[in-house]
Amino acid sequence: ESADSVAASASQSELVYADAVRHFADALPDPSIVIDRRSVIVHLNGPAMRHFPAVPSGSPIAFTLRFPQLLAAIEAARLGAPQVIELHQTIPTETWYRATVAELAPADPFHAGVLVITLQSLTEAKRLESLRTDFIANASHELRTPLTSLVGFIDTLLGPAANDKEARERFLGLMRGQAARMAKLIEDLLSLSRIEMRQHM
Repeated sequence: ESADSVAASASQSELVYADAVRHFADALPDPSIVIDRRSVIVHLNGPAMRHFPAVPSGSPIAFTLRFPQLLAAIEAARLGAPQVIELHQTIPTETWYRATVAELAPADPFHAGVLVITLQSLTEAKRLESLRTDFIANASHELRTPLTSLVGFIDTLLGPAANDKEARERFLGLMRGQAARMAKLIEDLLSLSRIEMRQHM
């Protein structure tokens, strides 16, 4: 077999492989970026182009996605172990991603070094986590206030106002109001929990 026919066959094989890689990336629902052994971007699937409109195919990934931890994960993935990291950017808007970096065909010596980077958006989950944390802190404070009042009223009724009928009736009325406030807060918490359960279902 001549050198020319071997080269042509290898070139044809590369084209078929590149086409298969593009089809593979396009079938993935999450943003996916394919880079070659020189870490040049060779393909972005549709979701990746929507998430990163300023990232052009054909450019080194280090010039376009400026995440030092991503570049470190790429180097580590080239040594054979898939990498999973979190990426956080604040410009133009605050976003979080879970990035998985893995070699596409590690056992194939002809195509070694081709990596697929898949990105799962964590932005909504992080935003909900922050809202939930703030809500729990606020709800805890709102529950603590009437509870503190109730403890104070009980201590007063057990102590100085133990034999004062007028004070006892006034304090019991206030305690009923504080207990109703706590019951309303707890009902709100249960309602939110039921809404979340329905959303998960």
